[in-house]
Amino acid sequence: MAELETYKKPTLLMHGDNHHVKIDKPLFNPRTKLFVPNFTRVETFGDPTTGWIHVLVDPKDRDLFTFKPRQYIPD
Repeated sequence: MAELETYKKPTLLMHGDNHHVKIDKPLFNPRTKLFVPNFTRVETFGDPTTGWIHVLVDPKDRDLFTFKPRQYIPD
């Protein structure tokens, strides 16, 4: 957590699991009693659902990251 506080730039953690896609800001700093604003978590598709997440990074955009979940649908 200390590294995120001093780094201050957007940080993204992506991981897979067996859940639905989730994009959130889950890190809570008990010292400040606030969520860490520069940390974003992306939980990707998992078994039995397959897919991917298209991540766009635009340094000119205030939010920096744009996420487009894409679910694989077999023919």
